[in-house]
Amino acid sequence: MSDREDVEFGRKLEGIVLATLGERTGRFIEPWPQTSMVVHPKFSWMRCTPDAFQVDDDRGLGIVQAKTTSAYLGWRWEDEPPLAVQIQIQHEMAVTGVEWGTLCCLVGGQRFRWFDIEMNPAFCEAMITTEREFIRDVVSRKPPDVDGSESTTVAIRKLYPMDNGESVRLPEEFLELDATLLEVKAKIKALDSLRDTIENKIKAEIGENPFGIT
Repeated sequence: MSDREDVEFGRKLEGIVLATLGERTGRFIEPWPQTSMVVHPKFSWMRCTPDAFQVDDDRGLGIVQAKTTSAYLGWRWEDEPPLAVQIQIQHEMAVTGVEWGTLCCLVGGQRFRWFDIEMNPAFCEAMITTEREFIRDVVSRKPPDVDGSESTTVAIRKLYPMDNGESVRLPEEFLELDATLLEVKAKIKALDSLRDTIENKIKAEIGENPFGIT
């Protein structure tokens, strides 16, 4: 169980969200036991736990993912669902073999949003290829390439939280990397100083006025 209250209440409200979807659409909604996973018939490493299955008189069997979010993040659900959950339901459709699903969300405990999503075969094919490569790297214990993303920064910090007080000899190419890093830092420092100087000149000229017109 999570100690985060948003996760706790999200689970408690899931039944209400699913029931509301059934009321709004007239579809039969059958919650899926969250202790049981669906496994892809061909790729055993592809699994999912949908929140529910649904039956529509015209479209037949589909799946459902029920979400909750705060009023502050409700804008993410105005025109379409967030990209991350769209990818999630595409994965679940690929695993379960159904061709459509619904993403529904209770926003701020007061507004209900729902979207029917069609399976995108081209996307699912590319997604399965990417997932297969990821699983292969996990099994072979091959780490991902080091890049400048925040996730990589966090991962390295967690892998090496403390230093051991010793030195390590780096490969020759790191001499050039170190020189490039020093150059980049110097440029950043110069640009930061230039930014602050320009901002201060503008602020000083504007003075007590709320705006300055160019």
